[in-house]
Amino acid sequence: MKWLYILSVYTHVLLATFWIGGMLFLSFVLLPAIRKPEYLRFYHRLINDTGVNFSRLGWGALSVFFITGLYQLHVRGIEWYDLLKLETYKGPTGRLIALKLSFYTLILILQAIHDFWVGPRATHLGDEAPNSPEYRRYRYYARSIGMIVFFLSLFMALFGVMIVRGGFKV
Repeated sequence: MKWLYILSVYTHVLLATFWIGGMLFLSFVLLPAIRKPEYLRFYHRLINDTGVNFSRLGWGALSVFFITGLYQLHVRGIEWYDLLKLETYKGPTGRLIALKLSFYTLILILQAIHDFWVGPRATHLGDEAPNSPEYRRYRYYARSIGMIVFFLSLFMALFGVMIVRGGFKV
């Protein structure tokens, strides 16, 4: 079963790299490139199409994170039903697990708002009224949610390292 644990950790880390790396690519490579005047007429459509493609893969990654995370907790002696017990969250490791699960839940909520409400609304407004204040507001909302999800994701990666390496007080 050790190979299954190694595969689980490898998949978890690989998907975290994809998830965080994808957000970095969008923020620091794609967005600055398409803000050039010659590309502005394609801006909202390209952002939408790229976002929809990334979102499909991202939701898959978020699902696999959950499965591999539960398995890794199982290997450490924590079953899924233990997550419903308050005593699971006592001590430094328990508090880190609580933080990681809380951030994961918050990411799911924010990502759903971004992908199923704010992003589609921004795209619609970009098609219909690209110079409107409402379009700019929804772009701002989408960007803000994306930044929050990015920083929550960075902290989740940190919490994962802290859980595995142990010896940290929270």
